[in-house]
Amino acid sequence: MKPMNLIIGDLGRTRKDKGLITIAVVCFAGALLMVMVNLGTFLFLINTPEEELRKMLESSMSMIGAVTDDMIDTIIASIRENPDSFKADLGFAALISVINSGLFVLIAAIGLAIFNGGDFTFNTIRNKVIAGNSRIKIYLSQCAVNLIIFFTLFLVTLAFTLSLCAIFLRLENFGHILLQLLLSLPLYISMVAIFTCISMATRSRLLGILISLALVIFLPVPLQIVQGAGLFNIPPNETAVMILESNPFSMLDTKILADFDAATAPSTILKAMLVALAYGVLATTAGLFVFNKADLK
Repeated sequence: MKPMNLIIGDLGRTRKDKGLITIAVVCFAGALLMVMVNLGTFLFLINTPEEELRKMLESSMSMIGAVTDDMIDTIIASIRENPDSFKADLGFAALISVINSGLFVLIAAIGLAIFNGGDFTFNTIRNKVIAGNSRIKIYLSQCAVNLIIFFTLFLVTLAFTLSLCAIFLRLENFGHILLQLLLSLPLYISMVAIFTCISMATRSRLLGILISLALVIFLPVPLQIVQGAGLFNIPPNETAVMILESNPFSMLDTKILADFDAATAPSTILKAMLVALAYGVLATTAGLFVFNKADLK
C-alpha cells in the first residue's frame, strides 16, 4: 500500500474520534477564556476611578521592584488617553498566548499518546504490517497524520482566536504576530516528532502520556533554575543557559527572547528551525529504530 493511502485511511478514522472532538472543544474554550479575561481586564481598568487604579497599580508593582510616580502616571495615561491602543495590546497578548501556548504542548502530549496508543491497542498497526506495509512507511505515515491532526487543530483554533480578538478587542501589529507564528511552528513540528517517537516506542496510551507529560513538565525546569539565579545576585552561566534553552520545550516555554522583534527575528527563527530540525531528526530516527525492533505479535 502506498504511504498516501495509509495517511488517507488514518485521517478517515479520525473523523469519528470522540477524543479529538473533545480536545478541539477544550482548545476553543481555552481561546475564548483568554479573550474574555483580557476583555474583562480592559473594562475593569477603563472604568476604575483613577485614584483607586493608582493604589492598585502601586500595590501590585511594588512586589516586583521599585515603583515611581512617573511609572504609574505613564501606565495610567496609556490606559486612559489611548484606550484603543491598550485594547490592541490586550488583543495581541491574547493571540500570542494561543500561538505560544503550553495548552497545545499538553494536547500534543496527551492526544498523540491516545491516538497512536490506540492503534496498537486495537491492532491497527499490526494489521498494517500483516498487509505487507513496511515499518518505515507505517511510522512515517503515522508522523504525517499526527502533524496534520495537530496543525489542523492549531490553525483552526488560531483562526477562532483571531475572530474573537477582532470582535471583542483589537488587532494591530500583524507583522509581529506573523514573526511569533514563524518562531513557534518549527518548535511544534519537533514536539510532534518527539511525542510520536514516545507513543510509538511505548505502544501504550498510559505510558505514552506519562512519559510525554514528564518531558513537558520537567525539561524546561533546569533552564528556569539557572535563569532564576539572577534573582539571588548570582549571574547565570551563559554557556549553561545556551545549552539548556536549546530544546523546543524550553524555547517555547520561555518565549526565548523577551525582545523578539523584526531586528532579532531572522537569527531567532533560524535558531528555532535548527533546534527543531535536530530534535525532529533525532526523534524520528530513534522512533524508527525502536519501532523496527518491536514485537507486534
